[in-house]
Amino acid sequence: MRSPISLIGGIVQQLLGLIFQLLSVPVNILTRHRVVLAVPSVRMLFVGAILARLPMGTSALAALLHFSSEGGGYTTAGAVTGSFLVGVSIGGPIFAALSSRIRGERLLLLLCSSLSTLSMFALSRFNADDVVVVIALGFVAGIAMPPITPLVRSKMSMLVPPKLQASIYSLDVTFVEVTFVIAPALVGATVWFIGPTYTLALSGIPGAIGAVLLFFHPVFERASIKNQKGRQSPCQHIVKLRLVLPTMAFAFIALGALEVAIVAVATQESTAAMAGTVFAFAGVGSFLGGIFLGPPLAARGGLWLTLDFFVVALCLGLLASSTGLLAITVALAASSFFFAPAIGCIYVKVGTNRRIKDQLGAFAWMFSCQIGSIAAGNYFGGLTIDKFGIPTVFLAATFSLVLAATLVAATSKHFAVAIS
Repeated sequence: MRSPISLIGGIVQQLLGLIFQLLSVPVNILTRHRVVLAVPSVRMLFVGAILARLPMGTSALAALLHFSSEGGGYTTAGAVTGSFLVGVSIGGPIFAALSSRIRGERLLLLLCSSLSTLSMFALSRFNADDVVVVIALGFVAGIAMPPITPLVRSKMSMLVPPKLQASIYSLDVTFVEVTFVIAPALVGATVWFIGPTYTLALSGIPGAIGAVLLFFHPVFERASIKNQKGRQSPCQHIVKLRLVLPTMAFAFIALGALEVAIVAVATQESTAAMAGTVFAFAGVGSFLGGIFLGPPLAARGGLWLTLDFFVVALCLGLLASSTGLLAITVALAASSFFFAPAIGCIYVKVGTNRRIKDQLGAFAWMFSCQIGSIAAGNYFGGLTIDKFGIPTVFLAATFSLVLAATLVAATSKHFAVAIS
């Protein structure tokens, strides 16, 4: 028989060990992040990707400011940004299909980036009266924009060993959030100095610079011939991603509806400009979640991913009962802390799935699903606010996240650990 003192001592020792493990998790995660970022090719990839992604965040906002300032109101401006997003959503799979018919993605990357940049410049030369022309140019700018996120994530597994792949995917999800925080601030500063018309004209230039950096990245040179083998048809991608795509659709429909609801709440409480502050706090939540929670969640997946989605749904449920912009901001930041790691986890599972040979094609379909779902969520959110009010949107978004969590729970083996 062990004495009570030794028994208590053993329990205390186990508790101290558990506390030490919990405290050491952030240290281990940051250590892995430092190891990943110490690789020169990884740093070059991230710099190129951040620049190449900037037009996704700047072009739509710059077009909105340009055409609304030209006297066309928000109808034409909304039509242009809508056509731009439609083009982006269908451009990814087309890019992946075309890249298999030429020698890799590098040449197509430069051609598409140049066409998108020129289309945005041409768009700035017209005013809101030329409705058909500007909608068509917005669509061309969107469909020609290279799918940078699928391109970059299809190459990440080549840059680091398997044990660091969770970290590199989590860092990329985090840098996406940073990009979309930088982009509105960059547009605002540029509009202040040179006006919305010239801002729209120049909005594609960072993307062109990023495309050039990616063109000369060693991993694209190595992959350009390798990726010709194993290209798969759209039907094959849909079959392989039959569980991933609905999960992402439910998650991003909720996100799209929330964007409209937050703007509506900010307009009621103070001004629509306050929505930018709320989204900035949400971006901070996503940034911290991607850094600290992303790698451990990606390393586990399965039921842990289900739990994470349920926590996001719970935070969104609190939004429906929150009163005041401050409470909503806190709840949204908390939900973002768990949302970004969940999406990063899904990308890790696909990126490390050896049965998916054409990762560019798979990631392109996932990205298109993401953009299309956000657009559908925007429409659904606006319609719901007009018919039933803002709290109903928060409840609907919560329900959509519950559906995503339920789908992951029912098929947890599909989202099980894919990396060592």
